[in-house]
Amino acid sequence: MHAFVITHKDLRLLFRDRRALIVLIALPLVLISVIGLSGKELVSRHNLVSRHNQNTTSDVRIPATDVTPDSEDPGRVYRSIVPGFTVLFVFFLVNIMGRSFIQERDLGTLLRLRMAPVSLTSIMAGKTLPFLLISIVQTTLLLASGVFIFGMDPGNQPWLVAPLVVSTSLAATTLGLAFAAVARTDAQVSAWGNLIVLATGGISGCLVPRHLTPEFLQQISLVTPHAWSLIAYREILTTEIPNALTVLSACAVLLCFSAAFGLAGLVGFRQ
Repeated sequence: MHAFVITHKDLRLLFRDRRALIVLIALPLVLISVIGLSGKELVSRHNLVSRHNQNTTSDVRIPATDVTPDSEDPGRVYRSIVPGFTVLFVFFLVNIMGRSFIQERDLGTLLRLRMAPVSLTSIMAGKTLPFLLISIVQTTLLLASGVFIFGMDPGNQPWLVAPLVVSTSLAATTLGLAFAAVARTDAQVSAWGNLIVLATGGISGCLVPRHLTPEFLQQISLVTPHAWSLIAYREILTTEIPNALTVLSACAVLLCFSAAFGLAGLVGFRQ
């Protein structure tokens, strides 16, 4: 009961923060659209060059006006871009959660909650649940935009996205909880939070499609929850018949990350 009261209070505060909503939803949509259009243009030019080379080396010449870009799957570029930026910006909650907890400390709200007859587990659950709900909504909106705005194919078994969205969001929010337990100032949140988000995003394949990175880097990326989420997204979006076991196994690994991050956060706040 206490956890839900805290959750309700924090949700009202979060929805008043327009900057957070811009970072979590508007900014990734802008990046997806710009990079997606650039990627489609590069693919179209590559197809034009390839077909032109084939035509000039064959016995049968086709007029240049008949050489058109490959438009059979106009949303194929977004199969990597949308999941990559979605996962990246889900983990931007690390920064937002860090700042939220620092504000609570400065205002004395956390101290008053600790002095109240409320368990630490209830406090942490109440402080984390609002961000989990926002993360799930954020991911849903970005994936829906990929399908309905950018023409991304949702795959033959889109229901597999549901457990993946929840497990990825849970990993992000518990990582934010662990980070908030050690961050002490706003400067630390800005410096270390951005470093964590961008470094893990770069290593995991959020910025560059993971399947295009060297094999050794793909193996290193498995130490991040992002990589497991991207593995599952690729299985869902690019495989003709997605393997549910592969997706659910990735979700299980993400839940293990969540348990480790959550435990680290609880230990940090107890100390």
